Amino acid sequence: MNWIYILACIYVSSQFLLLKVAGSGLFELELRYFQNEKSIDHNEKCCSEKADAQGRCIGTCKTRFRACLKHYQATIDTTSPCTFGDVITPVLEGTTLNFTAISGAKEGFTNPIRFPFEFGWPGYFTLIIEAWHDTNETTTRSPGTLISRLSIQRILEVSADWMEDSYNSSHTMIRYAFRVTCDPNYYGAGCANLCRKRDDQFGHYTCSPIGERVSQCTPGCLHGHCNKPNECICQSGWKGPLCDECEPYPGCLHGTCKKPWECICKEGWGGLFCNQDLNYCTNHKPCLNGGTCFNTGQGLYTCQCRPGYKGTECELSITSCSDHPCLHGATCTSTVDGETSMDADGRKYQCHCAKGWMGRHCEREAITCAEKPCHQGTCVDVTPSSSSSSSTSANFRCDCPPGYSGTACEIKSGECYSNYCANGGTWIGMLMCLCPDGFVGDRCEENVDDCVGNLCLNGGTCVDADNHFKCQCVPGFIGTHCEEKVDLCLTKPCANGGICTNLENDYRCQCRAGFTGKDCSADVDECHSAPCRNGGTCINRVNSYQCVCAGGYRGHSCEEESATVIQRDADIEGSEFHHHHHHPQQQQRHSGGEGVDSSSRTADGLSSGQIVLIAMFSISTPLLAFIATTIVICLKRKRQREQEKDDAEARKQNEQNASH
Repeated sequence: MNWIYILACIYVSSQFLLLKVAGSGLFELELRYFQNEKSIDHNEKCCSEKADAQGRCIGTCKTRFRACLKHYQATIDTTSPCTFGDVITPVLEGTTLNFTAISGAKEGFTNPIRFPFEFGWPGYFTLIIEAWHDTNETTTRSPGTLISRLSIQRILEVSADWMEDSYNSSHTMIRYAFRVTCDPNYYGAGCANLCRKRDDQFGHYTCSPIGERVSQCTPGCLHGHCNKPNECICQSGWKGPLCDECEPYPGCLHGTCKKPWECICKEGWGGLFCNQDLNYCTNHKPCLNGGTCFNTGQGLYTCQCRPGYKGTECELSITSCSDHPCLHGATCTSTVDGETSMDADGRKYQCHCAKGWMGRHCEREAITCAEKPCHQGTCVDVTPSSSSSSSTSANFRCDCPPGYSGTACEIKSGECYSNYCANGGTWIGMLMCLCPDGFVGDRCEENVDDCVGNLCLNGGTCVDADNHFKCQCVPGFIGTHCEEKVDLCLTKPCANGGICTNLENDYRCQCRAGFTGKDCSADVDECHSAPCRNGGTCINRVNSYQCVCAGGYRGHSCEEESATVIQRDADIEGSEFHHHHHHPQQQQRHSGGEGVDSSSRTADGLSSGQIVLIAMFSISTPLLAFIATTIVICLKRKRQREQEKDDAEARKQNEQNASH
């Protein structure tokens, strides 16, 4: 009795018992290109059995292909059953076959070739592709001549992406691709998770990419999740009914955010927590009695007082000559005559203006006939008497014609000049206005350019406004005068322990090992270089990787063969296929060739006792799985009966309560 055959049957049966779970998917094999330029078979003989004088074949091979898909075999047996499916194509003629052009044009030929399955995809498989010369042009297993054969083992995850491969022999070349996808409503690595989304009285949920039921949250829920329908539980850093409002940095006083844990200062505020008042003058208006306020940064300011006032905030009136109240070279005297200013103690002073100046504190330039002050009259230059107050005496006299009056003949009989002064100016006679801060001119019609003398730093642009100015800073600077450089590292942009270095309107992150990107948020994929050998599966870790080795291999990169694996002694006849990788993510092993002799595959070295133990283990594993499944079903039915009993008692109690 052939123990090897019995052992293989037991293994296949146990695998089917383990794989027979809820699952549904499709394995697809797409033939793309085949070339047999010499039109010869496996034995390098002409398919037509005819050759010319130079030995070149006359005619082409009538080629049909056989695709055999089966469970993973450490030692590939090309004669054993195709457990996942077996497909044979119609006869296709030609030395070069472009399957893309042939598909649909040849009756009975469908490309890609499909192998549906109704079990959990195991993640690995064995594939055999054979090319046969068939003179009968049938799709049955009629006798024919083998042209070439390839056999491979692969680890394959569920994905919509095609895995490309190609093989060359001494006289043939074939290119092909394959993939595994789940059927609708099946998810997960093995297409074993069944999930049908629904929105009715029986449920309100969708399906995640791995087949988990996900509750339908409140419509518009942006940065949240839910445990039940119409719920929106915000992620960390978000708030609001729809989780669309970011949380500012804790302690942020006068700032906002565009993403969680930011503190973007409002205009006029600065500092890490936006608690430093950079525009104290505008926000608090500390200068009294018409004083002009200037911001000096960091919440500080200075006041420039109007004539007649002093103090940090211009809160004090000047009451004596000792405070030097008179301007432009005027002489100050303490007297009871003339126009005076008085404090609470009754002290008085008077300013005697120099030539060309006037006003209480000689702050205004005197008007002469040269400036043509008389609008309708005749101007006469006069010299103020020494006994008169030069602070108010004019240096001219206007002789007005009939119908006009006023110091400058500016008043016409019957007209009102209450609206003569613009921008809130006060009429003081002689066609003169007392202007508010920020305006000048005879009628207070000119806005003072506040940008004069208030330079914006670091390339900022000054914009004049009513009685104040504003600096428009270039990116990277803030403050009233654009004097403060923005430190982008204060927002802690570097993730995963990266070290931040502030730059000019930018920052640079020095990432820890294993992370990369502008903000160190991207994990370096150590599996990108495909370090796992011999069909091993690579799992990416932080700054490292882990290889899950295929059967028969071990080591950090699956580079060592395991001593416990049965080594095959395959005698491959004919020319050997050479594997050309087209997918760098998987280092794969293959075996095969043309005319594989199955009689050469033996299991020398196994005793009968070892074979019996292996057979018993293969049988006991599915049996234990069946027993465990039966126990789970029984427990569920028991809990269901108990629940039905509790529900009946509850209904009975409700009826009794209703009757009372």
